[in-house]
Amino acid sequence: MKLLIDKSDLERILGSLSPFLDKRGDTLTSNFYLEAKDGELIFKATNLKSGLSIKTSSVAIETDGATLVDGARFLQVVKPLKRDTITLHQNDGELVVQQGRSRFKVKTNSNTNGFYSFPKIDNMSRLPFNGELLRNGFEKITPSIDGNSPKYELTGGLISISENSLFFVSTDTKRLTVVEEKIEGDSSDLELIIPRQAIIEIPKLFHSNIEFIYNEEFLIIEAGDMFFFTKLINGQYPNWKRIIPTEYTQTFELDKGEFVQNLKLISTVTPETKLTLSSNGVAFETLDYTSLNSKAETSIETPLNLDSTIEFGANSKFILDFLSSIESDSFHFGFNEPNRPFTLWSDNIKTVVMPINL
Repeated sequence: MKLLIDKSDLERILGSLSPFLDKRGDTLTSNFYLEAKDGELIFKATNLKSGLSIKTSSVAIETDGATLVDGARFLQVVKPLKRDTITLHQNDGELVVQQGRSRFKVKTNSNTNGFYSFPKIDNMSRLPFNGELLRNGFEKITPSIDGNSPKYELTGGLISISENSLFFVSTDTKRLTVVEEKIEGDSSDLELIIPRQAIIEIPKLFHSNIEFIYNEEFLIIEAGDMFFFTKLINGQYPNWKRIIPTEYTQTFELDKGEFVQNLKLISTVTPETKLTLSSNGVAFETLDYTSLNSKAETSIETPLNLDSTIEFGANSKFILDFLSSIESDSFHFGFNEPNRPFTLWSDNIKTVVMPINL
């Protein structure tokens, strides 16, 4: 295999592929797969749970061929090169990377037949998605996903379709985030649990309207010169609809900017915060003063329809994650009992937060 490719094109492609490299060490899947044929250069990377293939015809191929090249080393070599043409030449178990007088050699593996075969799309279901809607939904639920949860189902986010509504759902058991979008036309009920990495990477890769191609095992997106796949999480997602209250004994509309400013001030000491709601407004103070040897307190003055004070212990990060995901200047705070789960919502997003015991 011998070819010429622009450094900018190569770096862009490798940057998209690198999240899918297996970082565990010297395995086949810690390599990039490169194949030159029919005037195109095909790149692949996979960690076996998900993978990406990118084709480019912006390349001058002198000799066809295929190889596996050490992913980390290849990236390390390409990054400092000038924005100019690069020659790639496979020779005696090495990939020679040359630009002008600069010449590097990276270890290759000739066992291309042993590289993971990407899934086929034959006989799979299809579901179109608005790209912006999908991107917004994924970005808003990502903070509530615990990628290391012992409950495998919770290491991803849920896409649920029912009653002409599309729901994006995530929970780490300490909070639950739900984004609801209305959809037009006939729609069948559907639930897909998508791994966290896929939820993070899909919005980076696809910026226009796309189509989900799926079955019980895989989700695939094929658009232009890119082919992405991820294994779906097989399991029963928690009954999230039961967690969201249908009514509240108290609800308040609060200013987002003031709340963020005061909450960030307290979180400089600790994320564990005590919120005290009264007829005069909201007071913020740090929890566990004894072990911290430090304390912060501040307040917002705003009239609230309360006859007595109400207290909540909360992780300020959960509230700040919610507030950073909304676009409006205000949000709603609802609850039924002191120091019990409370709900934050604005427009089409809700977050239910488990309190810290006071």
